[in-house]
Amino acid sequence: EFFRVTAPEAIAYAENDRLAYEQGAGTTPAITQEQLKESKQLQSVVEAVNNPKEFANRLSPLHKATKFDRDKFLNDKKYREEYLATAEPGRVYQVDSKSEYKIKRVSPYYQEVNQGESVTISVQAEPLMPVSITSYDLGKFANHLTFQTVLADASGVATFEYFGVKGTFNDANLLSSSPSSRGQVKFVVHTKIIKKENNN
Repeated sequence: EFFRVTAPEAIAYAENDRLAYEQGAGTTPAITQEQLKESKQLQSVVEAVNNPKEFANRLSPLHKATKFDRDKFLNDKKYREEYLATAEPGRVYQVDSKSEYKIKRVSPYYQEVNQGESVTISVQAEPLMPVSITSYDLGKFANHLTFQTVLADASGVATFEYFGVKGTFNDANLLSSSPSSRGQVKFVVHTKIIKKENNN
């Protein structure tokens, strides 16, 4: 007779999988016009969808991100605004191996989130410089994408809000880096599905 797994954790994990596939695992909620209006980074990706040959780097981490120009970011207001108004998933591969700053985790490596709720992902890098994050397993950030770039504060802390959304379940692997700091940091967020009464 085969061994039957009855550990509560294993049962809960299997039930989470079952509910996820019922709701269409691997799909994400449609973007609304309100979300599009509020997020310039989302607008930059929609522009890329309409012109993929020119902006393929905004659509996949398999495409090399645009080279970061530190001097321009510090001294050219237009360049800085445009950089922060766009998002590229491949930015998480850009690091400065010679920087005096090394990116570090501020929030825990592993967190759990219920669908419809969010958790905070924080890192510390060079102050007032851009930091990017990419999720390789769906979910979304505050810009309504699976990748985002934000500006670190005066203490070097950059904060992202990760949402558990319908279609995302179990572990999502996240990677974060800054083009002005050394190294990369990884996070894992486990999205749980809360079973509702009379859930069909």
